[in-house]
Amino acid sequence: MGIFFFVFFCVFTTSCNRKAHEFTKVEKSNEVVKIEPEKKTQLDTGVYVVLKLERTACYGNCPAYTALLRSDGIAEFCGSGNVELMGNYRATAGQQEILEIMAKLKQVDFFQFAEHYPLNRNYVIPDLPYTYTTVNNGSKMKRIADNYDSPENLQWFEKELDAFFKQLNWTKIKD
Repeated sequence: MGIFFFVFFCVFTTSCNRKAHEFTKVEKSNEVVKIEPEKKTQLDTGVYVVLKLERTACYGNCPAYTALLRSDGIAEFCGSGNVELMGNYRATAGQQEILEIMAKLKQVDFFQFAEHYPLNRNYVIPDLPYTYTTVNNGSKMKRIADNYDSPENLQWFEKELDAFFKQLNWTKIKD
């Protein structure tokens, strides 16, 4: 127990003594070079992925792509097989469109679904595609893997997401 407090004390005092804009001196022969610390970039902009739909390839002609909607209304699409839009695309979803798809999300009570279908993972059919649906409502996130035998209202919601992403005005992004 005493070791725990000692380690905690050392870590705490070390981290509290750091200076934000400290320069490092490097001696090279007779000269001293000042090196500024790396400038930190803000990684967390508050924008996050709200909806994501991934459809995987199969042994046939199944469409394979990933489509997502970010919290700032920007949508991204990456088509990788058997789709009209091959490559990377970007679009902006309107507020009304976002409200409608979020109402459908609520309608199916997305967070009550299991995380995998079929429920028994030993009965997955390998030559069928997977549909991965991820939802982040800002307070919780859930990803569902759907191979087959999923509830009808989940399948309906997956189709609604397809329709939502399909109606957006996509612009090709350089790959």
